[in-house]
Amino acid sequence: MLQFLILVAIGLLSFLARDVASIVLDVDDTQSILEAAALTARGVIDLYNGNQPGGTLGKWPFPPYYWWESGGAWGGLMEYWHYTGDDSYVNLTQEGLIAQLGPKYDFNVPAEAFDTGNDDQAFWVFVAMSAAEYSFPQLPAPYPSWVRIVSNAWEDYVTRWNSSRCNGGLKWQFNPQNAGYYYKNSVSNGAFFQLSARLARFTGNQTYVLWADTIWDWASAIGLVDNIYNVFDGTDETINCTGIDHHQWTYNVGVFLYGAAVLQNYTNGSSPWIERTAGLLDSTNTFISPFRNASNILFEAQCELSMSCNVDQLSMKAYLIRWMAATSKLAPFSAGRIGEVLRASAQGAAASCTGGGENNTCGSKWYIEGWDGTTGLGQQLSALEVMYSLLVNETNPPATYPDVSILPAPQSPTITATATEGLPTASGIARPLHDGAAIIQSRAQNKIRPLVAAFITSLAVIQILLFLTVSLAVCGLLEMSDMGVSLLSSSGQGVLDIHNDNGGGAGGDGGKEDIGQEKEPARPSAQTRYAYKYTTLDGYFLQDDLSTVAADFDFMATNFGLIDREYNSDESLPDNGRDMTVWQRFEHHISSLNRAAQDDDDDDDDGDDDRRNRKRHGSSARYLLLFLGRHGNGYHNIAERYYGGEAWDCHYSALDGDPDGIMTWSDAHLSKEGQRQAREVNSFWTRQLAEQKMSLPELWLASPLDRAMETADITFDGILPGGAKLEAIVMEKLREGTGIHTCDRRSDVSRIRQRFPTFNVDLDQYLTETDEFWDPDRREPDTALTERLRAFMDSLMDQHELIGGKERLSITSHSGAIGALLRVLNHRQFSLGTGAVIPVLIKVDKVPLDDDHDDADRSRNAKRSVLSKDKRHGGSGEGGNHEEPKLNLPDNDSGEGEKGTENANQTSDSDANDRSKWQPIPSCPADMDLPTIGHSRWGVGLREYLEGVENGTITIV
Repeated sequence: MLQFLILVAIGLLSFLARDVASIVLDVDDTQSILEAAALTARGVIDLYNGNQPGGTLGKWPFPPYYWWESGGAWGGLMEYWHYTGDDSYVNLTQEGLIAQLGPKYDFNVPAEAFDTGNDDQAFWVFVAMSAAEYSFPQLPAPYPSWVRIVSNAWEDYVTRWNSSRCNGGLKWQFNPQNAGYYYKNSVSNGAFFQLSARLARFTGNQTYVLWADTIWDWASAIGLVDNIYNVFDGTDETINCTGIDHHQWTYNVGVFLYGAAVLQNYTNGSSPWIERTAGLLDSTNTFISPFRNASNILFEAQCELSMSCNVDQLSMKAYLIRWMAATSKLAPFSAGRIGEVLRASAQGAAASCTGGGENNTCGSKWYIEGWDGTTGLGQQLSALEVMYSLLVNETNPPATYPDVSILPAPQSPTITATATEGLPTASGIARPLHDGAAIIQSRAQNKIRPLVAAFITSLAVIQILLFLTVSLAVCGLLEMSDMGVSLLSSSGQGVLDIHNDNGGGAGGDGGKEDIGQEKEPARPSAQTRYAYKYTTLDGYFLQDDLSTVAADFDFMATNFGLIDREYNSDESLPDNGRDMTVWQRFEHHISSLNRAAQDDDDDDDDGDDDRRNRKRHGSSARYLLLFLGRHGNGYHNIAERYYGGEAWDCHYSALDGDPDGIMTWSDAHLSKEGQRQAREVNSFWTRQLAEQKMSLPELWLASPLDRAMETADITFDGILPGGAKLEAIVMEKLREGTGIHTCDRRSDVSRIRQRFPTFNVDLDQYLTETDEFWDPDRREPDTALTERLRAFMDSLMDQHELIGGKERLSITSHSGAIGALLRVLNHRQFSLGTGAVIPVLIKVDKVPLDDDHDDADRSRNAKRSVLSKDKRHGGSGEGGNHEEPKLNLPDNDSGEGEKGTENANQTSDSDANDRSKWQPIPSCPADMDLPTIGHSRWGVGLREYLEGVENGTITIV
């Protein structure tokens, strides 16, 4: 409770009132709406570089934006043109759509095959569907009509409808080599449903109605849409869709909502579509009004309050807004409720747009009456959609083919029918153009009403409520194990697990569930415990090779040390990856390894309980790329070099700084040289992203010592999506070996919050307000440090909700801690200079333990299990195609090309928590002249020495 009160106090102090200058929006004034929408649209285009040197036509830059989001952005600009009549971006839109149309004119682009799913394709098809409905200018010859393009893609979906498992449904991915091939998700099936509904209304062809009925019936029968119209994320066909992922996202309910609204309009308000539309609209309440005093404002409930939304998720509410507005036009009974939400959300969105030279850079949180500090395409697109949607009553509805008659929907075919059995195909569908629809001709002026700056008292109130809500949630959800002990059970409770199972038997209660809770159809009757086996995979990086000398290695001159080699997974790339960079092929290879590991799990003859455990806690094997970075040069490094290691260890390290007050090294900060090193790494990452088209890490972890956090902060400053600030998770176990040395005594958490306000210090319970781990009299030995880093890895692997699906992690720490981590991973010892970074590719095997053995036997049991299972390994680097030899480890558990350790968390009999085995400060030699030792070593005083380091005349390693 004391810690919580301290957090509250710090949070209150941080929310000082500030001046806010944002877009001025009068939701009752058409001209004001046009001006605000025009300014926001310009912000979307400002992020586009497809028509610039180095860009790709039709695509917003990747990283950070995946191909599908570019389709979503063009869709937003299409709607903007329809609602406002502003044709500023018509040519640009046509150019972008042509570039990504694909050889079969269906937005199935070979160059994007490695990450294109059914949903990705759909977000481009939606643009063409709207173009047909709105009479958007046709593409020039030889390109087909908009409706022809849509029906081409629709026919793709018909051929992909899969009844071999789960009685039907579209898979998320249609390429068998892509991760997610066995997942049937709501947005893919909802997109097929909505396009079927819109094509039915546009053409009058009943084939589309039959398919819309079939998709709805399947989604309802399988549980993706429940009996009160909640729409859940997806299901796994490897367990015959018997378990549902109950996460809810805005765009999932949105895609079904508009499809249902179209069908109720097409059938003249017939039952059941009017009831389904109303029910889906009610279920959007999950994403409305995050707080009592933020009524009717939209938010992404799954991640927004916790500030954990990724780039994709930041754009999702844009599509719910788009489809809510369109629903209000076709289902007039919904217009009142939807109008309330759009008006309130638009006002909040406008207030969030305070960045950029024209104050048109928008944030994601629309309930704080100001900017939240985040920027990006998703934020900008969401703001644009909610602003132009205010004009919905001034626009005409989507047009239909003139000869369409309003007919009741016929009975749908059975769910078990396949694309060639019982369901009509698309052949013979009439595809004439419609007769056009009038559009509003008012043009938005690219100007903004005068901005205002005012002190907003309610801002502080709203932010305080937000802070208290998040703090209470964190305090109530974090359940931690003892430090150094990490057992994973089937209940999923772990050090960082913030999701709860609801319990219950098979089938669940069928009721509405809280966001963040997951329910399995049935819980295992007994808990399963696991140990982890960590393996470093050789043959990928120069630093893995014993012939590479660490002191001579330059990671920036060697492409992070990545070896340019061929992978068997190259065969799955267009033209064997010849047009891809070394890093693109390597990242694809990692994904291939993970897909192969998932396939191995799917092929195992395991019971349903084991499959459900893997669904919740991850596959039994996974591959991770760890970017291990040492902090830049700190003032303690300068002092140690000046005084010498012996004098440092026996005397100066225990001081807060030098006796003359020239330098302080308690919780040592980066020196100017260290900051320069971090900026160099930042520039290197920037080049790698542009030239090698590398992907950024998906999770950032940092030591709580100041020098490590500042290094991480500078390293990734300005290169994250939309210019966002780094939100690294601060982990106590990543700190340097501790005790005696004041440089390794961390600051209070309240101080960390002030120094690094975007860093997350709430997920690790060991990060107490004051440093309770540092010992002024004894030093943590290497054995204890290694056990601590082993416990860190185990607890991290336990957190499937935190790292599930991620392949790239950044860890910023210290020389000793990184050395210990390399020992845990059984990587060769490789000393890093200050500011250096090395990637390490590891394999993590999750090995179940027998229930009749205690924790101290974890390593022994793990080894027997691994040897008896004869698992595949990736020592040759070709796990993605299963050509590597079987694992046949000798007694030392080390095989050719692969090095592994079973990390058993044997803290019960280790030195990790036994302070009596920690090392006291050594005595200085009697003849050591401490006051003059630095000068005698260098011939200059400490001040002159420091100046030499900072101006580059003296080098510190």
